[in-house]
Amino acid sequence: MTQDQGIVFGFASSETPDYLPLEYYLAKKLILKTKELIQSGVFYWAKEDYKVLVDLEVNKNSSPHKVRLNSLVFSIQHLTNVTREQISEELKEKVIYPFLQELNISWDEKTFWFINSSGSFQIGGLIADTGVTNRKQIADNFGPIAHHGGGGLCGKDLTKMDRLGCYFARWVAKNLVAAGLATELELKITYAIAQEKALAYDITFSRDLKISHKDLLEILENCFPTKVSEIFQLFTSENISFLKLTEISNFGNFVPNLPWEQINKVEAINDWLRRT
Repeated sequence: MTQDQGIVFGFASSETPDYLPLEYYLAKKLILKTKELIQSGVFYWAKEDYKVLVDLEVNKNSSPHKVRLNSLVFSIQHLTNVTREQISEELKEKVIYPFLQELNISWDEKTFWFINSSGSFQIGGLIADTGVTNRKQIADNFGPIAHHGGGGLCGKDLTKMDRLGCYFARWVAKNLVAAGLATELELKITYAIAQEKALAYDITFSRDLKISHKDLLEILENCFPTKVSEIFQLFTSENISFLKLTEISNFGNFVPNLPWEQINKVEAINDWLRRT
């Protein structure tokens, strides 16, 4: 049974290989590549306090959609013996440009680059920021494109519906999109304390949706486990490193073999569609 009440959201989009929003996917790629280059010593001048924000313009009237980088904000802590110009050049050449090219994202003379735009960033980490403000919840989920129920992910185990329910909603949304029932989909699930199942399921956002709310409920009942105990058992059947989830990502294939990232219900969904 549920241990608490809560509203959770799961999101999936067909615009990236991991079924994640493109802005989120790009930002995550930039962050993880930066981490790799710091740890390997290539970015000898950098410390491990850095963050990225990307703003993309998408022309949905073109096919395929044309995507342009409108602005990029990149702040990274550094040693004293490096210039802002060197930081900007190395980030662009070794991190930013390669991923923009990989994802077919253009940039031009009107693109705004805010790389360490405040100037020197030498004091960071726990010395600069401490407290009990939890994590940046939107960054831990899907970025600003999706709704958020208000519950944190990191710092809780899977007995908490904030985390278990969010992972379940993501799993369902990802498989529905992978089955071709939408190109983007956001699923809202409502839980009450001491209940065996969710109170309600709702599609709160979609593109190219091919099913009704009734279809959604029937797919859930026929293709997915819906009892909280069953979901918990399934998601804890694998040896999951919660440290890796906190350090790297809760979603996508950045951490391999996460149960809620498996596209393993597409066949069952298609079988149900053929029977109806």
